[in-house]
Amino acid sequence: MIGNPMDRIQGGWLSLNTSIFTPTGSRFAELFRSGDEILTMTGPGTFQSAKIASIEKKEYEGPLTTVKTGGHTITASADTLFYAAFLSGSCHCGMGLLAEVGSTTLVCPIRDPRSLTTMTGFRRGWIIAICDSIEELIYNCYLESLRFGIPFADFTSRKIQNLSVIERACAGIDIKSRAQTMLNSLGMDRDFPHLTNYGNLGLKPLNLTMFGDSQSKSGSTQHRLNLEDGSRSRIPVRENSRFDRLAPASLEKLRIPGSDPEKWEMWNVDVSKDEYSELLLLARTFASLDTIRIVEKGIMGPGQVYVRFPAANLNCLMAAPCFTSGQITRKAIDSAEKSNYSGPLMRIVPDSDFPIIAGGTPIYIEKEI
Repeated sequence: MIGNPMDRIQGGWLSLNTSIFTPTGSRFAELFRSGDEILTMTGPGTFQSAKIASIEKKEYEGPLTTVKTGGHTITASADTLFYAAFLSGSCHCGMGLLAEVGSTTLVCPIRDPRSLTTMTGFRRGWIIAICDSIEELIYNCYLESLRFGIPFADFTSRKIQNLSVIERACAGIDIKSRAQTMLNSLGMDRDFPHLTNYGNLGLKPLNLTMFGDSQSKSGSTQHRLNLEDGSRSRIPVRENSRFDRLAPASLEKLRIPGSDPEKWEMWNVDVSKDEYSELLLLARTFASLDTIRIVEKGIMGPGQVYVRFPAANLNCLMAAPCFTSGQITRKAIDSAEKSNYSGPLMRIVPDSDFPIIAGGTPIYIEKEI
């Protein structure tokens, strides 16, 4: 079982000098107090003022990631979730990938990561290097392969050569532990792969999409929860309704009487825009099933669909939603630098269920409900 990382990720811890945006400008996080007004994102490209419900501070010791994009900088704990998307084109020649393929794990150079998601045997992968030349790419992949004792395979030809031979050679060797050691050394979270073939993992993605539905009759943008099972059915949830029961019994509400749970059809749920935290809790209820994996997404503007990644897994092949001149635009991530830190961090929790604008990008601060 891969598990559902959303059960443990909370994050949202920011450095004290992170810029927090307000309706009239921005100032450092450390200058805010409970009750102050901040800017929140209420839909794709729409914003409104909210008050700070609480400010949490703690002494932190661990990894930080400093992300620079669109002229903005934000420093956050490595587990803070960012909305990010892969760029459609890149000036880089290729990337190094730690890839689960078949029954083993490989270190491999690759030109186009999109070709892997449909490749026979590919399960999931993490980007471990970005290079500007093929020679540099192959060198770095060979080096990482030797350092951690993980087999090397060349994916630049879009073919997996001698996979069965590699699997036989690795039989009895704990490659999984070696792969975990590599990811730990890079400060990356194993539960958030950059590329995934859910079918080969035996999983169904449960998409939780902020602002993911068309506008309702009242004009509010709704969130969406849907399982990628080929179904087009939808469960209507009245606007502004509240889920009064989010225990495992909630699964029974969505079950078609007499049907096999693996063949449930009515899996789409829309709720009004002020209920994202309830929908997140409902998604976690569904994710108690071993065959389901939560994937959090967000639609931040026309054609701007993002997936939430922890700061530790961001890289310069990605773009992030960037707040500029009162609008959200997609900007390439210029850098995502990691460092170890010991000192104070803080979380700013708004009194509404919307993302705040921190360091120029929307950050959803999860609340307890």
